Amino acid sequence: MKIQLIQTTFTRSNERKSWQEKINSTEKREISLNEYSLLTNDDTIKFFRRLGGKETIKRNYTSNGFCIVYISSISPDNQLKVVRKFKFI
Repeated sequence: MKIQLIQTTFTRSNERKSWQEKINSTEKREISLNEYSLLTNDDTIKFFRRLGGKETIKRNYTSNGFCIVYISSISPDNQLKVVRKFKFI
């Protein structure tokens, strides 16, 4: 089974009220099941929340079962947002 990771990075607008519509960078690559389990582990998500960041996850039914398909991470200083989407191929 292949897992495709699409990682998109955003920054805050100058007014600091909303995220910019313009994407800073997009990366698309295949990851192994081990990398996927490290990124979506409950301990990993709780660790970043304890640092002060915001982590939001979404689960959906996939060919691999009921898995995490979306992770949105916001840095503790609210300047950087990283969205990770997983596709099971």
